[in-house]
Amino acid sequence: LHYLILWFAMSDGLASIGSVGVLFAGAEIDWGCGSKTLGLLGMTLIAAASSGLGNFYATRLQSLLGLSTKRMLSLSLCVGITVPLWTLMGYFLPRHGLKQGWELLLVCVPYGFTNGTMQGFSRTLFGLMLPPGKEAAFFSLYQITDKGSSFLGPLVLSAISQSTGSMRGGAF
Repeated sequence: LHYLILWFAMSDGLASIGSVGVLFAGAEIDWGCGSKTLGLLGMTLIAAASSGLGNFYATRLQSLLGLSTKRMLSLSLCVGITVPLWTLMGYFLPRHGLKQGWELLLVCVPYGFTNGTMQGFSRTLFGLMLPPGKEAAFFSLYQITDKGSSFLGPLVLSAISQSTGSMRGGAF
């Protein structure tokens, strides 16, 4: 139960970064003299490519270092938190903190690298906790917490952006 509650929150965070990231990029990012459309396309391609690389290398890293699934999930979370933390730095740094296009393209790498690994390692860890023969029932509950949380982040972000006039406050 504790794991499902924590997964509900983590899954919502992952879904929110992915679903509203493009909206944030269009509204808050200064793309300079370049095209916003090309920047958004580049963001999507970098995140997808780094997600594939992350999935490929994470299991090799796990085998090489002899790390548990739980440790790999924790490591992915630590790397993945860089995206909202760097976004929040925009409050304190005058020209940086996810304000320029190159910064967004750069943070797409850790986001993509950890997004797929968090999904895979969290499912594996959950599967290791299940009683034998009850996998289908428990994984249906897992899917409800996974997909059932995807509305919360965008809802909170829209409330914050409506009240502050900026999407940056909803970054964390």
